[in-house]
Amino acid sequence: MGLGLFGGGLGAASFALRKGARVTVTDQRDAETLRDAVEALRALPGSERVHLVLGEHREEDFRSADIVIVNPAVPPKAPFIGMAREGGARVTTAIELLLGGLGCRVVAVTGTHGKSSTVHFTAHLLRAALGPDVRVALGGNIGGSLLGELESFGPDDVVVLELSSYQLEHLSESFVAEAARTRVLDVAAITTLGVDHLARHGTIENYHAAKRRIGELTGQLGPDPGTVIVPAATAGSFTGVQRLILHDEESSGPPSWRRTATEALRVPGAFQRENLGLALRIGSALGADETAMAQAIPGLTGLPHRMERLTEMTTLRDGRVLLVHDNGVSTTPESTVSALESLGSPAGERVVLVGGQAKEGCDMAALVRTAARLDWEIVPFGAAAREIAEAGRLAGARLRGPGAAGDGQKGDAWPAGAEAAVDAALESSSSGPAAAACVGLAPLNVLFSPACASFDRYPNFSARAEAFRRAMAAHLA
Repeated sequence: MGLGLFGGGLGAASFALRKGARVTVTDQRDAETLRDAVEALRALPGSERVHLVLGEHREEDFRSADIVIVNPAVPPKAPFIGMAREGGARVTTAIELLLGGLGCRVVAVTGTHGKSSTVHFTAHLLRAALGPDVRVALGGNIGGSLLGELESFGPDDVVVLELSSYQLEHLSESFVAEAARTRVLDVAAITTLGVDHLARHGTIENYHAAKRRIGELTGQLGPDPGTVIVPAATAGSFTGVQRLILHDEESSGPPSWRRTATEALRVPGAFQRENLGLALRIGSALGADETAMAQAIPGLTGLPHRMERLTEMTTLRDGRVLLVHDNGVSTTPESTVSALESLGSPAGERVVLVGGQAKEGCDMAALVRTAARLDWEIVPFGAAAREIAEAGRLAGARLRGPGAAGDGQKGDAWPAGAEAAVDAALESSSSGPAAAACVGLAPLNVLFSPACASFDRYPNFSARAEAFRRAMAAHLA
């Protein structure tokens, strides 16, 4: 159920075909919209046993199914899932099938921010420390499905998974209860718990509860439990955990080897050192050689669109020097605050592009206050532009763009997308103390960190970030 624009259901379909099943793939989007994913599906071995139902879901398909493998983006209480259960079908997900079938060591990371970078760092550190004879695979919410490789992992191999709240929420109660006794995760970690996805989960409490389910998968009720690593602020929710580590308890006191080792990280952003510190703790919990992990740190690189310094973008046509950071992964105000704090107040003009589709429960107040304190001009764009501009005016933040002189009412004409926001950001004239201090070719610092969802105009955060990059490139000398 749910092939997905990027073929997220391909792994599940391939798995079912290898098991000899007759497979119905159903998605409410039409064949043209899903063209690339459909072509990939038809290339799978056994695809002659695939029946495609696109542009709709049909009640008879769900009521007659034996097993329904659901895309996590589909809410658990969706009517068609209820129909499948009424018909006696087992309802599961690709992640549940993967976790239930793996016979190797498994690490999983969730959280509001930093989970992709943390698993990325973890996989690289483990490859360096465990040696070439141990396979380390990265999957879950990052990379492709590992279901197709389920039988290829040996007992000493390691699978590192990024798990979203959607994936954790969809795990069946029976599966979680069994995992609490028998352990499917050797290490479970939470990066941070903030505010996100309230349109799906309803309340912060429900969202956090979905994230905390990761700890239940470590066999804490069994004889050989795994390790749970969480922020200190969440420790009260894990009182029954036998092997509990608080990953941010080293923020004060004498430096540990981990805090010292993270100083060698060349990826920008203080929060990335925090992600690396968690990755080092995960490696230690698995028994990885700490010296080997530390030696691998200088070679670590960041993921795209995560405080990525675009070094190829250096000079504008008018001669101004550019310093550009792409933090396009940001879809919450908290992550943009972290990006601004990491950059501080560098010399020259400072412009941050913020906008998109505002998320329920996400308040812009802290973001605009941080921008005002560090003297970054804000270019609001997208569906949330007026809300961002109004919050900025209340906080005394400086605004840049076609609506900057407005009063926050209908007359404001803020950029609709990232492309027009770039045009506004690169205006040669500005106002305020930062602009007055700029002389000659003082740098223009541009931070792309939207703090909002992308769905008002783009299919995902990556497409929006690529649109930003193309627009920036068009202005270069």
